Amino acid sequence: TPELVASAAAHGIDVVKRDSGGGAVMTGPWMVGFSLRLAPSDPATEAAPLEIFRLLGAACRDALGELGVSAALATDADVARSIEKARIMNLQWACFGTVSHGELVDAAGRKMLGLAQCRRGGCVLLEGGLLLCEPDWALLCELFGKPAKAGLALRDATAPLATRDGADFDLKTFDAGLRRGVAQHLS
Repeated sequence: TPELVASAAAHGIDVVKRDSGGGAVMTGPWMVGFSLRLAPSDPATEAAPLEIFRLLGAACRDALGELGVSAALATDADVARSIEKARIMNLQWACFGTVSHGELVDAAGRKMLGLAQCRRGGCVLLEGGLLLCEPDWALLCELFGKPAKAGLALRDATAPLATRDGADFDLKTFDAGLRRGVAQHLS
């Protein structure tokens, strides 16, 4: 909306609408984002959307494992709990307000990795966002006209790596591990 764009601009923030859809997400140095394009000839493009999410999530899980970070693919129970909690707390508008299939969670079911995909012309574009540290949830809520308690609920629903004991994020190691994971799970 024009109001959102104006409010974000007043804070020095650009608004971009993702073709892949999904809820609002605020990117910045607190997040590692990545994109993966599958060509029409790639056999993985034949997989159903949820299956591709599971395959990419498994690749990310394996890459994080190489860094000593324990993460799990969200189970059906994790997804159901998250949807119910998001409904009660009115968090459906935020990407990190719910957990979906293929996304990564910690042992408490809190979201660590968000995924999105766009399919066009036989190609599949996969996008991921891994929380390294806590974003300014209060600002995100302010921009979308949500109450401050929504920011607290988003904090409780997520597990940025900086909050995890012993988590030492090395981008080069993650990148190499993700490439190996993609080759293993999506090839």
